[in-house]
This record gives sequence, C-alpha cells and structure tokens, in this order.
Amino acid sequence: MTQHHPWIERISDRFFEVSFDAAFRSAVRRYLKRKRISARAFGVAVNDLTLVKRLAEGRPVKLDTADKGYEVMGEPPLRTLFLQEVEAYLEITGTKAYLLGLEAVGDRSFVTNLRGGLSPYLHNIDRVRRWMGAHSTVEERRAIGAATLHESWLRLGVGGHEGHGQNGNDAPAAGEVQGYLTTAQAAKYLCVHRKKLDRMRYEGGGPAYYKFGKSVRYRLEDLEAWARPRRRLSTSEADAAHTGAGQ
Repeated sequence: MTQHHPWIERISDRFFEVSFDAAFRSAVRRYLKRKRISARAFGVAVNDLTLVKRLAEGRPVKLDTADKGYEVMGEPPLRTLFLQEVEAYLEITGTKAYLLGLEAVGDRSFVTNLRGGLSPYLHNIDRVRRWMGAHSTVEERRAIGAATLHESWLRLGVGGHEGHGQNGNDAPAAGEVQGYLTTAQAAKYLCVHRKKLDRMRYEGGGPAYYKFGKSVRYRLEDLEAWARPRRRLSTSEADAAHTGAGQ
C-alpha cells in the first residue's frame, strides 16, 4: 500500500476530509508516470478505455470503476474502506442509517443500497464522508479511524467480517494492532472468549477500556498492562501465584 492511499489517512483526526475522488485521480496520474504506461494500456487493464480521458476532463467516476483501477495498481479497494467507515460511524455515534443518507446526500436509502452493492459516484461518497466528519466528535473520529486503520482489520472482524490474523491463527499479531480495538478484537488479541471481557467489565478485574457513546474500545497498551502480571515461567509458579504461596 502506498503512502498516498486513503487507508493511510486513518492516523489523522481529519481523515474524513480526504477526498476519495481526488485521491483516485492523483493515484492514476502517479501510476501512469511511474510505470510509464499509456492511458490506453491502463484503460485496457481496467476494461474502460476512456477512463483516463474522463479523469483528465474532471468527469465523475463511480466507486466500482475506481476499485478496478486500484486493483490494477495493487491497492486495497475503496468500497471496503467506505463500508467500514459507514458501519463504524453508525455504531459509534448511534446515528440511524436513513438519517445519514438523507442528511448527507438527500437519499434515506443510501446506506441500504450501499450495503446491497450500490456503486455511487466518488464525489457523493466524499459528501457523505464530509458529513460524517462534521457530525462527530474528535474522540468518535479517532475511534472510527482506528477501526478502519488498515485492510488487515477485515481479518479481525471489523464491519461484520470475521477471519484470521497474519500469524495464522485467530489472534492478531502485535504489529498489526493499533489504535482502539473492539471487544472482539481485544478478545482475539488476548486469546480469551469475548464473554470473559464482557463479564470482567461488569465485575471488575479486566483490562482498562474506553466508552465512545454505546461503543466499548480497548487500547493495546492497556491489554498488555493487564496481561503482564499474568506472565509465568512454570506451572508451579502459576500455582503459587494462585494460592498466594511464596509471597
């Protein structure tokens, strides 16, 4: 992933202000220059011979067309990112899906249609993203940004998906985890059942956590701080710690 792809912008509190439309047009220009290929060759690769010409003329581009271009360029798709942003926004802010579509683009069915495969124009996606940015707090945007930090979050259960971390099991590798984690992500990182974290939030004794509206989030350093006293070198050491012996 290049440093210019919108996935990278998760680290900014103002990532909603990054234009998907402008980012894609810029990405195509850089790709053609770097690879030294013609507009026609790129058009053939994305099965759209007039795409580069339309981009140069400033004409609108649909999401699915942009994702074909990103696929050719070896970049993650925007649809995945945008869907994650929308779902994270709705969950963290408590906003109704119909209200987001109605207020942002005048279409109360926008989110429903998007979930069903709608391919909106990039400039309309930018309108929705700017609206979400204007109708969220800094803390909420940070939580949304953390939940959409990188496409690898797909393997950690973000946005309703479930999968495996790059280390080959259900727990994500430490290098993959950044920002604020959902309860499911935190449970996978600690290799415990999600219900255990839920119970410890109620009874106490669990890792520190954050509340953003109705959403619960964990930080990696808090998970590590909770896990560190539970480090053992032998089963006898574990027994002593459990019974209080050897204190």
